[in-house]
Amino acid sequence: MKRPLWLLIAVAAAALNVTGTAQASYPGTNGRIAFVRDVCDPNTCVDQIYTVNSDGSNLVNVSGSATISVWAPRWTPGGKILFDRSTGGLDQVFQMNGDGTGVTQISNGSFNDDQPSPSPAAVGKIAFVHAQNIWTMSNTGTNRTQLSTDALDDTSPVWSPNGANIAYGRYFYNGSNYVTQVVRIPASGGTATIVAQFTSCCGVGGLDWSPDGTTVAFSFEGNLYTAPADGSGTPVEQRDNVYNASYSPTNRCSRWTQPARSTPKQSAEAHRSTSPQATTPRGAASPAPAAAAAVAVAAPVEHRGRSPPSSSHRPA
Repeated sequence: MKRPLWLLIAVAAAALNVTGTAQASYPGTNGRIAFVRDVCDPNTCVDQIYTVNSDGSNLVNVSGSATISVWAPRWTPGGKILFDRSTGGLDQVFQMNGDGTGVTQISNGSFNDDQPSPSPAAVGKIAFVHAQNIWTMSNTGTNRTQLSTDALDDTSPVWSPNGANIAYGRYFYNGSNYVTQVVRIPASGGTATIVAQFTSCCGVGGLDWSPDGTTVAFSFEGNLYTAPADGSGTPVEQRDNVYNASYSPTNRCSRWTQPARSTPKQSAEAHRSTSPQATTPRGAASPAPAAAAAVAVAAPVEHRGRSPPSSSHRPA
């Protein structure tokens, strides 16, 4: 039996009609939303980063490329945008100003570096995925440190509000079944703790911490779950047909988005990102909005039909 939950429905997507959006992070304080959108001609589609006001006005393509796809935009505490894109045959982490200027390559890994997640401002680091493991580096790309060493498929890192831990998803085959887990690992390194586990493959994504750091919300196979961050409880399914969740600053609600379709590069991840102020209690990964109603409205959610499973991976 699913527990009743009042959710904040993200109305920005409806106002913008942003079909094909994916890979953004939520939320922020000054009303600019960043998201990925397909830009298509008769022969091909390219994923581009756009920003827009929370009322749907002033839509701007800030990545500005007609040939190179970009993914996974995340606002930093200082108002810049982290993202990843392919260069030299590998995905690397880049950063740019909120208006698309000042593009700077941050990482230069020997394998794909992607899915960047900025830490709270006081920590000054970036979590990312490298060679299917979770790593951190400084904001300038130095001091690369491997955190997870499990030789599994790790994905979707997100910092806790105090910067002490990083939650992420992973999946593997144990010899008889596929297993998907949400885990927590100290940002300084150490033993990972299982937060949630399912006997199924590949569908976890859209992780977010509650503002008090006690709970992790995530989507699994198109459904919204919450679980105690310390791994002490059973995951609770909150809603069907939900892809990504983000807590409100009051710790009461989650907001969710429901993409109309998935992009060629990522099957179904579509939470969106508004730019932060430098002093937010939620840190960079999910800074708290000053007025959530500017982006979303509170409403009870009815159960809807099943959608394709979410995934935090882009097919090769």
